[in-house]
Amino acid sequence: MLSKRFKYYSLLFSIFFFHLFSVIICGFNDVARERIKHPGNFFADLKNVSYWVWFFTWWSAWTSLITFFWVIYRWWKKDNNSYWTQFFDLNVVIFNLSSGIIFVAGWILDMITFGKVNLLTNIPHKGGLESLSKIPIGFWGLYSKQGWIIYNITWHIIAPLLVFYFFWKFSSTSLLNKKKKTSLSASLFSPTIYLFYVFLRPVIDYQNSYQFKTKTYDYPKDYPFSFFNRCVGKPSWKGDTYQSTLWKQIFWIILVFGATYLIFSLLAYYLIKWKNFQQNNNTGGV
Repeated sequence: MLSKRFKYYSLLFSIFFFHLFSVIICGFNDVARERIKHPGNFFADLKNVSYWVWFFTWWSAWTSLITFFWVIYRWWKKDNNSYWTQFFDLNVVIFNLSSGIIFVAGWILDMITFGKVNLLTNIPHKGGLESLSKIPIGFWGLYSKQGWIIYNITWHIIAPLLVFYFFWKFSSTSLLNKKKKTSLSASLFSPTIYLFYVFLRPVIDYQNSYQFKTKTYDYPKDYPFSFFNRCVGKPSWKGDTYQSTLWKQIFWIILVFGATYLIFSLLAYYLIKWKNFQQNNNTGGV
């Protein structure tokens, strides 16, 4: 029988590997697709720092970035006797679960509407996945369609499940449960950092991005999701007729921040509650 110690490190290694693998495949895939669509646009370049700064504005990519740091931390910090460790575990599992849920929901939505509603995934609007079947990505002999399927399965299904399994087997929320209100409030810090990063990136990296485009919705898009464009009063796509006003922008900002905080708070509350119930019935460690 495998020891807990072996399972602990195997899980961390697997989580790191699947996140890194997904980021690499997605990067190659994105570059290949954009070079076909925009032959003269060389923003999509794995050697371009600005590309990676933009890449990590996507929720799943940001989740991977946080998870990388968490794996390194947890590799050396094996016990659960600090509030920070429990807090870090909770935030990482929330990021991973939300990333998986958002993508799966978007995928299902795309399928049941036959591609008419595609809000949460990067499936091409024209031609669907089949439009990617003849684009080589230059990695392992894969084509873009194959790469898309592979990295979305590893990124949004396998990796989140592994993180949740680690949380189930090796994490604790005893200290978080003792300070539940503080923990729920503190859990909002992570999405706040992400949201500010998304909003500030186009401003800070303005010169590097806009030498390749003229509109906010051109590649590379200023914001990963269209509701961010609504927050700043900019068009989300070519032909977008939405008329923005200051009050509409305020409404969208409140909506985006409020929805994000609500989702994080609910996940934090129920994960702490579930984990505390589990610990009361079954204690263990590394």
